[in-house]
Amino acid sequence: MKLSFSFVLMLWTALSFAGEPVKPPAAPATPAAPGTPAKAGTPAAGKAAAPAAPAAPKPVDAADTAPVKNLDEGGLLFSPSIAKNVRKYLTRSGTDKHEVIFIGPGVSGTEKAKLMPPSGGGWTFKSGPESVTKAAGTGLELLEELPGALSGFKPGIVVIVGVAGRPKFLPTDKQDWNDVATLCLRYGAIPILAIPASTNDDDPLRWSLRGASSTVNVPAVDTRAGTVAERLPSLLKLIETHVYGASPTAKNAEPVDE
Repeated sequence: MKLSFSFVLMLWTALSFAGEPVKPPAAPATPAAPGTPAKAGTPAAGKAAAPAAPAAPKPVDAADTAPVKNLDEGGLLFSPSIAKNVRKYLTRSGTDKHEVIFIGPGVSGTEKAKLMPPSGGGWTFKSGPESVTKAAGTGLELLEELPGALSGFKPGIVVIVGVAGRPKFLPTDKQDWNDVATLCLRYGAIPILAIPASTNDDDPLRWSLRGASSTVNVPAVDTRAGTVAERLPSLLKLIETHVYGASPTAKNAEPVDE
């Protein structure tokens, strides 16, 4: 039997549609009953999602809040840079960070009342052994004796006390006093250079200690502005706050003029 082309075309079309059934439309969602709580994480109808909590303030390094103190304006040397520098060395175990010892040629010839503040506030003050407090001691001699003294005391702070009117030093003396301050740091102790109160700025030891405070970047007191005992408490307060102290938050991290 011969089929017409039109019949074949109609049959092919019908079979093609039959193989792709049309899906029925989805039923509309049933609204939740009044009083039914929304699923967790789904914002309630008509309400925007709560804003994210603000980030916590970033802690600020306590050293960054240190005031800048200049030897020529108040007789103290301190700054954020000094605080960060000396803090890098405070890793020696067994060191008593609140113990202060006094060394250098200016110790033996200075009255204790003019050298050491009264103990208190957690600080203790001691004179170093005779080997590091000789009146005629040079920087080189101090370098030789200092390791034994620091090993025995393990102080947190070493006050290096100079004396004016010494004979002219050798060419290496300036570097020797730099090395004395650096050696203290390597033993985990903060050196404080007590610059003698000579009226002559070219006094050898005054010049050497002032130069060492800048070169090694450590704290200093100038006794032209007052005795060591008078100037030291202010410097110890700065060290306690900006070297030993905890980092404040960004909210209150403003430099303090102490």
